[in-house]
Amino acid sequence: MKSSAGFIRAKPLKSLGIGALVAIGVPFAIVLLVISVVGAPLAMLLGAICLTVTPIAVAATAYLVGMEAHKLVTKQTELPATWGPRLLYSALGAAVILGLGLIPLLGLLVWLFAMLFGLGAVVLRGGKALAVSA
Repeated sequence: MKSSAGFIRAKPLKSLGIGALVAIGVPFAIVLLVISVVGAPLAMLLGAICLTVTPIAVAATAYLVGMEAHKLVTKQTELPATWGPRLLYSALGAAVILGLGLIPLLGLLVWLFAMLFGLGAVVLRGGKALAVSA
């Protein structure tokens, strides 16, 4: 979460662009794979990965919103060292996204952008983490 939030903060347009590319490209790839008999299992795997990564993407955005709220409230530039304040401010970030998400029309945009920003960061940072560990 820390790495993904840092990436969103450092390169928001790149995160948004990659998130939009993944959000549009992956369903298109799934449809193409389902059409072929051989690609159907790969399409199901890709769909399962998408269903798994999307909530993580929104959580990464909530973490970013929470850490920015921490900076505003405490006037500190350092992130909290212990897990308690991190969890508290992450929950606050999730509550902000949820609260704004309840507003008609604006809420749809809030959820969409929360997913797209987080999706781009999670995909890029997750791919980099897999490349380092391999």
